[in-house]
Amino acid sequence: MGGKGSPLTYEKSLTIEICGSSGDRALAAGEILIKTLSDIGYHVISFDAYPAEIRGFGKTVAHMRAGREFMLSLSRKVDILISLSDRYAIEQLRNLNDEGVVLFDNRPNNVVYEDLPHDADQTEAHRLGPGVYTEKEGWKTPTKDDVSIAGHLGPGMYLYGIPLYQLSQKTTNESRSRNIVVLGAVAALFNVPEKEFINNLTAKLGKKDKSIESIIAAFEEGRRYVIENIVKLDPYSFEKLSVDRKSYRLMDGNKAVAQAAIDMGCKLYAGYPITPATKIMEILSDELPRHGGVVVQTEDEISAIGHVTGAGFAGVRAMTATSGPGFCLMTEFIGYNVMSENPIVVVDSQRGGPATGLPTKTEQSDLNHALFAGNGDTPRIVVAPTSAKECYQWTAEAFYLAEKYQTPVIVLMDLFLSLSVRNVSLDPIPDYKKGGNKFPTQEDMKLYLRQKITDDGVSPRALPGLENGYQAVSGLEQNEYGTPVYDELSHTRMTEKRFRKIQTALENDVPLPQRIGVSGRVKVGVISWGSTTGAVMDALDSILKQGKSVAMLKVIVINPLREKEIQAFFDDCEKVLVPELNYEGQFANWLSMHFQKKLYRYNKVAARPITHDEIEEEINRLLEE
Repeated sequence: MGGKGSPLTYEKSLTIEICGSSGDRALAAGEILIKTLSDIGYHVISFDAYPAEIRGFGKTVAHMRAGREFMLSLSRKVDILISLSDRYAIEQLRNLNDEGVVLFDNRPNNVVYEDLPHDADQTEAHRLGPGVYTEKEGWKTPTKDDVSIAGHLGPGMYLYGIPLYQLSQKTTNESRSRNIVVLGAVAALFNVPEKEFINNLTAKLGKKDKSIESIIAAFEEGRRYVIENIVKLDPYSFEKLSVDRKSYRLMDGNKAVAQAAIDMGCKLYAGYPITPATKIMEILSDELPRHGGVVVQTEDEISAIGHVTGAGFAGVRAMTATSGPGFCLMTEFIGYNVMSENPIVVVDSQRGGPATGLPTKTEQSDLNHALFAGNGDTPRIVVAPTSAKECYQWTAEAFYLAEKYQTPVIVLMDLFLSLSVRNVSLDPIPDYKKGGNKFPTQEDMKLYLRQKITDDGVSPRALPGLENGYQAVSGLEQNEYGTPVYDELSHTRMTEKRFRKIQTALENDVPLPQRIGVSGRVKVGVISWGSTTGAVMDALDSILKQGKSVAMLKVIVINPLREKEIQAFFDDCEKVLVPELNYEGQFANWLSMHFQKKLYRYNKVAARPITHDEIEEEINRLLEE
């Protein structure tokens, strides 16, 4: 009965959601499913939603998109909704496509015993699972329509009822393996190969769960039930693709950052746990000691950046990672490292703010802080990668730029980039990027000047222990000798020097912004930064196929800006759209400080990533005006 269905009929991708309560292990099921789809050849991207509180209830959603073509963003519309908790899944129906698929538990654990016959054995009925079986009436499921997802579906949707609770109890004697039963059902219903599923089940749960045999039995029971009882009506099918994905690995932005730190020779990571950056510290605490490094969990974020500052002075590559509240605490040390011309790398994974804000929700609202935090004139380099692959590339680049230009480099991620999983192919880091310090020459050492005025703004940097390389380091303004000074001329010269080296970085190491789409004059141009860029690129891909006059400019280095190239793009555009995940349009404001072009802002604080559908709608609206 299960049937194999028709071949994959969707044009680009399918979006799947597994929705449940915090105790339903929906996210674990999503992790196994996305890994399996990647293993059989599909491009994937996933992002989980979960409550901030650590408790046994609250809605969790594993949201994933998989397709034959490479993709950079999530989709607003869902094609397959899997319910482990109808109470929460009903809320997700608003995003289900008109011909979407729903898998749900048709015998949930909410038996209404007053509906039983008077002579029924209630103990036996409960042991068998929800719903009651009699020879005369068969199974009765007394779940009320208003609490069952089946009572909320629209016409054209495909509904598959599977006794998840009953099958879970049958195989593992508990309800917590319903998430595994449903994966077996997914395997049979959508033709996902069994072997890859079982491999990933074993890899994910085998080390933690001694009863892996019963877990696999739960998977097989869900698969068997579909094959024997379900008539497949929907057109969706994931057949194994004959493509080579050996060069790809499944990773999120946090894992990419950690890998870049290891590959760049980072020897110290200091940090304080904070969502969503904690995973970086967890990965490095396991991996960094194997590469001769040390991880220090400090008492707070001030201490963390202090550790990194001291390591930078000693010539040790070091970094810290945090989120908005922790980044606020690091402000004073940002200014100190600008003044002392000390290399540090700070990763800020943005989340909803202000204050403690929304710990498990994404936002792009720390840009102002990254650009301007600190008293006085405090130039620094700020980069914002747009994908997991670029999180790797630009974290590596941050180490190189910080050391070469002796300045703080801030890597702006966000919760979406930190935690969304994708299959990524990483490019090797060039060897010359693994070292960048401007060591003093023999001539320099005749009279060593740590703050020497140079044409490029970068002074020779002697590391502690170098003969005759004595230097004083403080947060006071200083002259070339490192002596504190307070006069107008010295302060002016040193301020110019600190800004000049950022200009040198612009001329030598900041790549050109990438333009995509129609060349020459266009009706609508989009300029984007950070994780929103993926949604813009996917939307542009769709609009360009319709022959419309659009283009985009992808900006990764936020400071210093490639003003000449951005101005040229603005000159080509009748209208310029700036989408971003903050209320006031912080990137648009930053651009308006440099350019006179009128900007059309698309600002959202939805606590979720902007989708390609929303960007496409906004571009089309501007085209039609």
